[in-house]
Amino acid sequence: MLTRATTDELADLAEIITTLARDIERHHARDPEITELTMGEQAVMRYVDRHPGATPSEIAEDVGMQRPNLSATLRKLEEKGLVVRSTGVGDKRGKVVDPTPRAAENLRRLRAVWSDAVAPAASEAGIAELTSRLSAIRELVVAGRAGQS
Repeated sequence: MLTRATTDELADLAEIITTLARDIERHHARDPEITELTMGEQAVMRYVDRHPGATPSEIAEDVGMQRPNLSATLRKLEEKGLVVRSTGVGDKRGKVVDPTPRAAENLRRLRAVWSDAVAPAASEAGIAELTSRLSAIRELVVAGRAGQS
């Protein structure tokens, strides 16, 4: 059972993470060539960039989206020129989703802006450890969401 102090600490952590994400996103204006994405589109693109050739079912499971919502999101990403859906080769999985060269360029631009936004923290010790720990927290949050389904 979580104590009140632990519950408050976890809520504080979540608030810091969401606020930091919004603060970093505000830096996107520094590069007008960045294709802006909704939170759902961002989640889908993160998965597709790391897992080219993923099926819509795989994407939906990872990002926690219902299939109809994912289909609408993929349609919007196709309209923006960031993904292509095609028939899987050889394995008969049906449709697969791949990022486009435009998506790769958008991600390159985003990562440059994100890096600049977080650069003031470069002198802080343990950035690699913090990144690793936050990634582990994300995995636990996703696993918890999957356990609730």
